[in-house]
Amino acid sequence: PSIAARWRAGARGATASRAMAGGAGGRLACPAIAAPPPRASRSPAVALGSAAATAIAATARGTTFPILEAPSGLLDVSVNAPADALAAARTWLLAHPRTHPLAQPRAIAPSDAARFRAALVQARESVVASDAASAVFDCIEQGCSSGWTAALALERARLIALRHTPFAREKLEQFLRG
Repeated sequence: PSIAARWRAGARGATASRAMAGGAGGRLACPAIAAPPPRASRSPAVALGSAAATAIAATARGTTFPILEAPSGLLDVSVNAPADALAAARTWLLAHPRTHPLAQPRAIAPSDAARFRAALVQARESVVASDAASAVFDCIEQGCSSGWTAALALERARLIALRHTPFAREKLEQFLRG
């Protein structure tokens, strides 16, 4: 699908009442997300200090957060109404032309390793140890060390092995129930 088609699919998901952080291939890699402006006050779940740490921790826990409580910096664009999302995304994308190939999305990469590793430390401290959390953290670390493609390969290997566990089924059902 075209970039515009992928954006439209992502924008619809982001303007829903909940947002999921996503794995190495999820929201951390989106070029821009349009959503309602976040509330002025933040919940304790967002108090990790950085958007990346919050997104990593949410992914490791298998949790979502209401879109209005999205951490500052996680979303590039905020709009007041879902109908404004596509126009806001187009404006943002035109103002921020791609400077690297599509195979290298704005995501976890060795060039941002210091920022993501700091976020990873914060996320690890806030998440109860589990096989799923360990898999998420390993994928982030792999992306920092070896780049996007390596992170996705590890994600497939580690997270696919976990998908049929009772914990994974429970979290998926919770997400789909909203």
